[in-house]
Amino acid sequence: MARLLTFLLVLALAVGRAAWAEPIPPAASEGKRYGDVRNAAYYQTSEVFLGRIAVAIVLPDSPGAVYTPYDVEQVVSAVQGATEFWAEQVGYIGVHFTYEVESAVPCSRSFVTTSPRQADAEWIGEVMGQLGYPAPPGTDAAEIVYPYLNDLRTRLGTEWAVCFFIPKVPAFNATFVSYGRIGGPYWVVPAGSPGDGNRWILGKALSHVIIHDMGHLFWARNEYDDGEGADPTPCNVRSGYFGIRNLNSWYYDYTCDFRVGHRLPCCMADVDALAACGYTLAHMGLLDSDDDQIPDIVDTHPIVELDPVPDTITTIAPMISGRAEELLLPNLAGNGTRNPIGFNSIEHVEYRIDQMVDSLGAELWLRADPPEGFGDTTSVGFNFVPDSITAGRHWISVRAANSAGNRSDEFGRKTIEV
Repeated sequence: MARLLTFLLVLALAVGRAAWAEPIPPAASEGKRYGDVRNAAYYQTSEVFLGRIAVAIVLPDSPGAVYTPYDVEQVVSAVQGATEFWAEQVGYIGVHFTYEVESAVPCSRSFVTTSPRQADAEWIGEVMGQLGYPAPPGTDAAEIVYPYLNDLRTRLGTEWAVCFFIPKVPAFNATFVSYGRIGGPYWVVPAGSPGDGNRWILGKALSHVIIHDMGHLFWARNEYDDGEGADPTPCNVRSGYFGIRNLNSWYYDYTCDFRVGHRLPCCMADVDALAACGYTLAHMGLLDSDDDQIPDIVDTHPIVELDPVPDTITTIAPMISGRAEELLLPNLAGNGTRNPIGFNSIEHVEYRIDQMVDSLGAELWLRADPPEGFGDTTSVGFNFVPDSITAGRHWISVRAANSAGNRSDEFGRKTIEV
């Protein structure tokens, strides 16, 4: 199946700060819709790696480390290179990226001498305040970033949004490593990497680090061996929407069979490995359990429930009614405490009387939805009067189709005597 590689580039290389709307608190955002994803909550800014993703690139100007236009161009190019890699891993509906670049953001923290990770809420709070998102002292860094990302996904019409803070560290300290929050909302990528000879990395090297950390933002876990890299994650740890074990990790114990799937090249084990193993993709919500190249999260099937009707009726124009519903798959991320989400809606309802076939002998199903359709909804009531009912005993089968083209696995069925 052809890969869908669409990139929408929005580069906001502003020297000043734009006016921003008042941040939306979590309580006020309940029931809010982000793009085409359904039921995603305020804190679910990067739940599955499908759809439209806003990528915020925040470049603080700190003492002794001010970004030049060339620096900005190089960093943006590195991030784009990373997103291009990930887009190549995704088929079917694909991913679409929008970039929001925040440059010339004043920051008083000196990243030359102090690790970004040290009291990071202080400098992140300062930077986000410069962008129009102030927070009281002592606010957790993630809580500072969420209002910005939710406004971003609303303004740009995306399902998801992630933020990369990329401090410039000209004389890079090899103890500074990238870090952030698994599952979002942000990742800090100091402009360098351990062992790089105190060079500020740009281009391919930075892009490879961003590839790895983008995986983390969408729930992928490290696959390093214990002692091989920062924060190794054992193979028995589950992660992502479907709670998949980290079975490509070299950090294994007696609970894992290291011979199964071990060891596939993967960017979560080696930042220079330009590949993503199936476990990483499953962590990111791209599990395809039936191997049909359609991720399970969009490969759903609606259900139909029919209202009761008498076993015997006295009219050849009976009213059949019921409800069609698109079910959301359970969300196992975060120990199952997060909202289930989905992308599909109910497209139409159709029925069949007895064993009706068309002129070619194929099953004949007739549409039962109104001429104007059902609109963009995941649960809808319906009613219709079937055509061609004659006296006698009949089966009436009803099924629904969703926006992915999938139909109900099981029909709503009634047996009536006319």
